Amino acid sequence: MGQPLSELVALNGKPISYYGLEWDYGGTVVDYHGGRLERQDEQIGRALRLGLRDNGDQGVPDQATPVGEGTYRSDDPKYPEQGRWVVVSELLVSFPGEDDL
Repeated sequence: MGQPLSELVALNGKPISYYGLEWDYGGTVVDYHGGRLERQDEQIGRALRLGLRDNGDQGVPDQATPVGEGTYRSDDPKYPEQGRWVVVSELLVSFPGEDDL
């Protein structure tokens, strides 16, 4: 938790796409573009959600990160500082039950 988007992208070796922040599905990673973090085991479900880094009283600069319904890439030139401000905020893992197979 708290790992910056820039480090996550480096681990993946390719850009990452995610839903814009500050809505119901905000920050959900939707595509690893064939990188190393791409899901390998179809039997185990996992998802990452991203959020904003805690910057104390200063907050995150306006328009430094994508907000709202839409899909955004980690290499979007409109948000050159997003790798610094967006961090891993949630990791979800699910294992299928007998009835799910």
